[in-house]
Amino acid sequence: MTRAGTWTLAALMALPLLQPGVARAETPTASFAPVQDDPAPSARAFPLPPSPSTAPPQQQQQPMPTWQPPPAHFYGAGAPAYDRPAPAMETQRARSQWMWSVEGVTRAPVDVGVQTVLQTPVGLRLGAGYGVIPGAYLDFVTDAAAGESEQRAAASIFESGRALRLFAGVRPSSKLGLYGDVGLVRATLDGSWQQNGLPARYDITSRLNLWFAEVGYQGHVSRRLVLGVGLGVVGMMSATTEAVPNRSLGASQQALTDEASASVDRQLEEFGLLPSLTLRLGFDLL
Repeated sequence: MTRAGTWTLAALMALPLLQPGVARAETPTASFAPVQDDPAPSARAFPLPPSPSTAPPQQQQQPMPTWQPPPAHFYGAGAPAYDRPAPAMETQRARSQWMWSVEGVTRAPVDVGVQTVLQTPVGLRLGAGYGVIPGAYLDFVTDAAAGESEQRAAASIFESGRALRLFAGVRPSSKLGLYGDVGLVRATLDGSWQQNGLPARYDITSRLNLWFAEVGYQGHVSRRLVLGVGLGVVGMMSATTEAVPNRSLGASQQALTDEASASVDRQLEEFGLLPSLTLRLGFDLL
């Protein structure tokens, strides 16, 4: 065999060694792969959550929310701000404890007029009023003051009157509505008089100082409307009567005039206690 043929035969014999894939395919080998069982139904329905290590980075970096207390503002003796009543409730409560009313009032048989009453949260009441004395009230007062018929004629000389009233009182409970007042009344009575036996006619002015005490009930019909009713007594403290003649008089006639004026004063001062009925209707400004 020639040298070239020898090299050709050697190349053909080495060819299988140069193709490993072909050699492995021709040489059967045994392979063993584990058979996985079918997972349980619960595992298929509820897969296990991923471990914390496999969570997305952005979820691991979010901080957990924490509760922060409200600002530490204080109200009163160490009370925190969240214990303080709401502003609307506080305003409504303050309005219910305060009252400032303007009222129309009659205190029979003394006067008819207007008054104002200020009531504080502690129940203190302060008031003032002004009124006129109608003719029917004048007749009642003067008839009660006069005794004998001649004195009655002298006392029933007043035609008009007016009264100024100041008072103070208490209201123990805003829920019950009861109140009690005491005060003073300055009444001025005007009239004319012609004394028997004297030719002159007199202009009469009597100034009366009276006291009064009253117990009553008041309430709000609505937010603003105030109603009240009361019973009381009125007593005379002092009376001063001035008679001015329409013509000059002699000394003896002037002495008789002074005596007649003093008699009217005594009768007015001695009439005792007079019961009174009070009716009030007002408007609360607060």
